[in-house]
Amino acid sequence: MFALAQSAPLADRLRYSPASVNPDELIEALAELDRLQAWINASDPSIDTDSPLDEQIEALVDKRIEKDCPDHAAYVQFFDDCFESLGAHYPCPEVTSGYDCSVIFDAIRKGEEARAAEDEDLAS
Repeated sequence: MFALAQSAPLADRLRYSPASVNPDELIEALAELDRLQAWINASDPSIDTDSPLDEQIEALVDKRIEKDCPDHAAYVQFFDDCFESLGAHYPCPEVTSGYDCSVIFDAIRKGEEARAAEDEDLAS
């Protein structure tokens, strides 16, 4: 058995060096987990509390996004379509790539400029 630094995540210390874990620290971590679970349940009782915690948090975030931006799915679909379109020009576009995002945003900006110029021509 090897020792881990006290700064290592509690789960790692418990798994690899259980003697390094103070029982009070474990009790506090479990209490914090219970508080988080209660908060999730109070925030939205429809979330399945038997699913893994990360899935519960993701469901809560998704519901909040839907509440704040009801047409969020349309934006997601739009950007999915944009990245799919980029795939025809770039071997592997990524949403995390600043360059790929800038290509989409530049195209949107140019489209807005073209639309504004078109509207100006129609108005004159």
